[in-house]
Amino acid sequence: MEQDYDIGSTIRDKIIPHAVSWFTGEAIEADEFGELEDDDDEEEDNVEDFRRLRARLSDHDDVHNAEESFEQEAG
Repeated sequence: MEQDYDIGSTIRDKIIPHAVSWFTGEAIEADEFGELEDDDDEEEDNVEDFRRLRARLSDHDDVHNAEESFEQEAG
């Protein structure tokens, strides 16, 4: 359950706030006018966070699929 909380927190904190800006086009407009900060370290951290999140989700799906398979065999 702690892993689920970590995944949810990462999505809430790292992905959702930026997704809205890109979806609405605000991020593109800000970039055209040079309003975006050039913070490569933060961007690299976000990419690394996303990779870890994707790995966790993959692991979570594998466990979930194994549990479903076990339940079907037992049932």
